[in-house]
Amino acid sequence: MTVLEAVAADAIEEPIATEPDPSGLPLERLEAELCTLAGQIAAATARFLRLLADFDARDGWAGRQVRSCAHWLSWRCGMDLRTAREHVRVARALSRLPQIAEAFERGEVSYSKVRAITRVADADTEADVLDAALSEPAAQVERLVRGLCTARRNRQREQDQRRDSDPPERGEPESRVRWHWDDDGFLVISGRLAPEDGARLLAGLTRAEHARTASADSKDGPAEHPEPECGPAEHPDRPSMDTRPPAELGPGADCCGADAVQ
Repeated sequence: MTVLEAVAADAIEEPIATEPDPSGLPLERLEAELCTLAGQIAAATARFLRLLADFDARDGWAGRQVRSCAHWLSWRCGMDLRTAREHVRVARALSRLPQIAEAFERGEVSYSKVRAITRVADADTEADVLDAALSEPAAQVERLVRGLCTARRNRQREQDQRRDSDPPERGEPESRVRWHWDDDGFLVISGRLAPEDGARLLAGLTRAEHARTASADSKDGPAEHPEPECGPAEHPDRPSMDTRPPAELGPGADCCGADAVQ
């Protein structure tokens, strides 16, 4: 029995308060009740995500043949995996954004707005993006966030192109690889590799893809849809990255963790 099924079973046993038929209510009351319920839903969702962040931080989902917290949500709370991953991402982001979290818990901003602004907010911009979320409709907030994400991607692309076009400095290895996570959660890799290093990279990617497709065919337990192990805290399905110094990683490696999205 899932969590939702258990709650539903308990609800059936409890007496249900009779609500007036909405068709007989004046429009003003319907509007007021809808707005009130929207705030209550936002506050309840904020509480859910706060509990989820703590549950995830304490690895409460581990030990049940479950691959990640997102898979646990999909299994136990009836979410599709994509929605579950977004909930985990937002929950982790809110733990670092106290102003947004407090407004969310008070029901002042909807989950749709919070989901959007947590993609771009950090300690320096939190107050500004929260002000926009409080004063603008959700569609406008989404457009604002998309614009910020596009500007960030373009800036990152220009920096990567500039770095890759610069000749290596004296003592710097000819092979260079840089990576970062973009605002949609995708891994972006750029660099310049010597032939032997490129062969190693392609061989590693081939082995990883073989392992991924092999695990995708496995039907053991609830981890029916495999997900890479978690990397940076703000994204639930990023593969873990080896952040050892280049000298320990082998010839030509230069994985710049500083380029990762914070």
